[in-house]
Amino acid sequence: MASQERITVHNLADLKNTSDDAIPNYLNSLKFKQDHSLVDTRLTLGYSAFAIAAACFLWDYKLASKST
Repeated sequence: MASQERITVHNLADLKNTSDDAIPNYLNSLKFKQDHSLVDTRLTLGYSAFAIAAACFLWDYKLASKST
């Protein structure tokens, strides 16, 4: 077992850095696997909504300029 250095819980930077290093190792030891499909789906929906909104804006802009 590796030697573990103790950190003070009052130093938030050290606590965050130590936790960021230790948590993935612990989860990997429990055979957890990361799955980013939900985040990828949300990104796809967001970019699609933006593309549709931009297309609607351009369509309205072109039609409005022709009718006046």
